Amino acid sequence: MELPNFVTELTSPLPPQEFFKNFISARKPAHIKFISNSLEKAFENWKSNKYLKQKCENEIVKVETRNSDKEKFGTSNKVLLPFCDFLNLLETGEDLYYMTVQDIETDEKGPLELYSHPLASLKEDFPLILSDICPSLITHQINMWMGHSGSEKKKEEKKHEESKKTGTQSKLHHDFHDNIYLVIRGEKTFTLFPPHCVHQLYVNGEISQVYDNGLICYKNDWGVQVREDGADLLLRKKMMGSTMIKKKKKKEEEEIDDDEEDVDFDDDEAFSSFDEDNEETNIDDYMDKMLDKVKEKEMQNGPPSKKRKLNNGSCSSLEKNAFDLETEDNPMSFSQIDLRESETEIIKKFPKYNQIKHEKIVVTIKEGEMLYLPSGWFHEVTSLSNPSLNSHLALSYWMYPPMKTGTFEKPYCDNYWKDRFEGIQANHL
Repeated sequence: MELPNFVTELTSPLPPQEFFKNFISARKPAHIKFISNSLEKAFENWKSNKYLKQKCENEIVKVETRNSDKEKFGTSNKVLLPFCDFLNLLETGEDLYYMTVQDIETDEKGPLELYSHPLASLKEDFPLILSDICPSLITHQINMWMGHSGSEKKKEEKKHEESKKTGTQSKLHHDFHDNIYLVIRGEKTFTLFPPHCVHQLYVNGEISQVYDNGLICYKNDWGVQVREDGADLLLRKKMMGSTMIKKKKKKEEEEIDDDEEDVDFDDDEAFSSFDEDNEETNIDDYMDKMLDKVKEKEMQNGPPSKKRKLNNGSCSSLEKNAFDLETEDNPMSFSQIDLRESETEIIKKFPKYNQIKHEKIVVTIKEGEMLYLPSGWFHEVTSLSNPSLNSHLALSYWMYPPMKTGTFEKPYCDNYWKDRFEGIQANHL
C-alpha cells in the first residue's frame, strides 16, 4: 500500500477501533489536533514551573549538553542535574541543555518500570495506557522531553526562514516503538521519512531486517533476535521451553497420553536429551536446537526478500537493548544525513538520498496537539520554545509495535507484552 505524502489531520476524536484501523494498522502517522482526555491534567499542570518544582523538588535527572547552539541533540554528552536546577537554567534562557529519555532499571527480561525521573513524582497527572486513543497497545515507556530553543529576541531580529534554524534540533533517526507525542509547551516540527527509506538514509548500523510493520532491525554483537512486535526471540523461546519442560513433567506424573498434550512446537527431538535433574541445562540444550532449526530454515530459504526479511543476526531488543543504543556516539538507528544542508550537498555526499527525497514530510505540532508516529518512521525534530515560559516540553508514550496483521482486539501474536505490563503494574500495588 502506497503511503500519502502528508500527515492526516484529526480535528475530533475517533473511536479507538477506527483509529486502529485507519492509522495503527495502516502504519500511518496522524496529526491529532486535540488533547487526549486522559492527558488534560498533565497539559494544564505542567505549564507551571512552580508546580513542577514543588512536585519534583528531590528529583535528579540526566540531561544532554552541547558546546554551542549549532550542535544537534541526540548523541551529546550527558550530565546529572537536580531537576529544579535544570528548570532554573531554562528560566535564564540557557539553551545548551536538553532533558530526554531517562535511564530505567532493567533485568534480564527488560525494564522494571514504565517511567523514570522526574515522571515518578508526577505519576498522578498521566495514565499508563491511552485508553481513549489506543487502548490495546501496550506501553513500553513514558518519557518527558524538555529544553529551550534559544533567545526569542534573537529570533525576532532574523527573517522567518532564519528563525526556524534557531530551534534546537535532534538528529534524523527512527525509534523501535510506536509513539504518541503530546506537545505541552512550545512547538515541534517533525521532518519524516517512512521506514522503507532506510536503505537510502545511510544509517550507522548494518540492517538485518525490516518487518512489515516498519520495525527496523540491525546486526549486533549480542546475538539478539527480535520478532515483529519487538520481543526478544531467544528469551521468549527460553520461557516457552521452560513451560514445555513443566508440561512434560506434569504429563509423566499424571500418565497422560502424549497425543493429548498441546505443545506449540515439534519438540520430541529437543526433549530426547533432557536431564530432569538439571533444568537450566535442559533449557539451554533445547534453545540451541531450536535456534539451529531457525538458522537451517534461513539457509534453505536463501537471502531475505525485500518484502519480508528473515531474522538474520538479530537487531536491538526492544526489551533491554534499545536504550544502550541511544547512549552510543553513533547509534545504529541514526542517519548520517544532516537535513540542515541543501539537497544538492546531501545528494553529493549520499547519492541514494535522491531516490527518496520526494518522500519527505514536514509537520508542525503545536501546544495541545499530538502526533502518532508508527515504529520505524524516521524523524528529525526541531523544537521552538514558548516565549513566555522560556522552554519547550513534550510527553511521549512508547508502545510496543503491533504486528502488521494484528487486530484491534489482538495486536500482538500472544500475551507476552500484556503479561509483562501487568507484572510491572503489580509490583506497585
